[in-house]
Amino acid sequence: MKTPDETIANGADHMAEILSFVGTGNADPVLREIRHALSQLLEHGTESTIDLGAIPFAGGDERILNDVLGDGEVRATLTTLGESLVQETAVPGVWRVDHFDEKGETQSRFIEVTFMPEILKTQRQDAELGLATLSERLATRDEKHNEQGDR
Repeated sequence: MKTPDETIANGADHMAEILSFVGTGNADPVLREIRHALSQLLEHGTESTIDLGAIPFAGGDERILNDVLGDGEVRATLTTLGESLVQETAVPGVWRVDHFDEKGETQSRFIEVTFMPEILKTQRQDAELGLATLSERLATRDEKHNEQGDR
């Protein structure tokens, strides 16, 4: 026999499953917006971002979005002030970008229509730091090589 807590938890699981099929009707307009944005990317090079957090979205909408877009081959996780997950969809040029806080709670959710999400691009300052770091490491390596050659 189940305890009352187990019964409540089981009922909550069933309710969550049911609600995952309930939608607001916003998935289809978002998918059409994605299609338009992808055509603009290809025709004019115009990148687009759709803020899913700004649109009333329910579990059923999320399910439809995921079913239509699917998962692509590229997935990256960034860890800075929480975790960010960048997932290519099965529709090339369409990316999911989700940001979570330190507790793992969703902070923001986006669809980016682009060839490469901005969050994955190396910033110029970072590349400049990279050049300085590599130069320093090569200089250290050269010094060690010269010291070994002098012996």
